[in-house]
Amino acid sequence: MIRGQVLYYPSKLDEILQPLPICATDNDPTPKPLILDLSPGAIADLGQSARQCEQYVRFAVEAGETAIVAKPCGRGPGSVYQGPGEVDLFEAIDFICEKFAVDPERISVMGGSMGGSTLQTPLMQMQQQQLALQQQMALQQQMQQLQQMQQMSQMQQMPQAAKLQQMAQ
Repeated sequence: MIRGQVLYYPSKLDEILQPLPICATDNDPTPKPLILDLSPGAIADLGQSARQCEQYVRFAVEAGETAIVAKPCGRGPGSVYQGPGEVDLFEAIDFICEKFAVDPERISVMGGSMGGSTLQTPLMQMQQQQLALQQQMALQQQMQQLQQMQQMSQMQQMPQAAKLQQMAQ
């Protein structure tokens, strides 16, 4: 098991090095799940945050699983992972994927306190987008049905010869 550590990656926004407490079950090249623990306060005690990542990794090992656990700081308290903090979060994920074997189909995000609250905003946005998409699809289906009904109505009003010619096309 790799010990918890703090890695740094340069932000593409301003080139400031961003801390990333992280731990993995092993260095094996087999892709592993990535668990992101959102906690803007992680930046206040990076050593403790790395030890918390290590504790989560121990849970995985005890369960016979492999994993990578990281606590992206997102510019610290107050950012709520919005604006530059949001950019830093996605840059942290890219950085982790460059350094470790991550299974892109198994990236999970969790958070307590402000980290949990942070998850609420994008999830609500995703739900709103999904609802809007569903409404748009329902409207398109209604429009198609209306067009079909109009075509049928027009065909019923046509003389028989015109109907046969229309059907032949």
